[in-house]
Amino acid sequence: MAIIKLNGAKGITGAVPSASSLNDGTNSQSKVAFHRWKINSGYTASTGVNDITGAFTSQYAVGTAMAYSSGIWTFPYTGQWQIIANLVGGNSNASTYRGAIVKGTTNNSSYSSLVSGYTAQDASHYYMASYFSAMFDVTDVANCKIKLATEMQATGAVSSEFWVEFFYLGDT
Repeated sequence: MAIIKLNGAKGITGAVPSASSLNDGTNSQSKVAFHRWKINSGYTASTGVNDITGAFTSQYAVGTAMAYSSGIWTFPYTGQWQIIANLVGGNSNASTYRGAIVKGTTNNSSYSSLVSGYTAQDASHYYMASYFSAMFDVTDVANCKIKLATEMQATGAVSSEFWVEFFYLGDT
């Protein structure tokens, strides 16, 4: 860490650390991660619970980025993570519920629900949105992963405005 000294006669001396020297990823005080992903195109979700395997595009990343492949997100390092998602869609048909689920695994195999967000929709309201947040303790980057799913009582459109964000909060 650089030391900055104040000298009344000569002003400020010393080196100010750069952002990259603070974000070297070697300890929790320097790890920074934020990553936002958006689904590439809208689609019609089937009834029941269905994993989302469509293509997502990275919109913005700070620090070490998440990895995404075929519906599964991999974390860049261990620690506490917050996952926030916003499902946007619509349909002219009424539905008792339409929602999305954040699923997590700690063994790279068995996924379970971490959080879900739902909304109801009557036939007179075409659009719907469901915003939700989950916490996930990543103890092993090879085995702790996330995927998303929709859950629909009746088929419904998932908009290309559907997004998910990952925030690194700190060590376990």
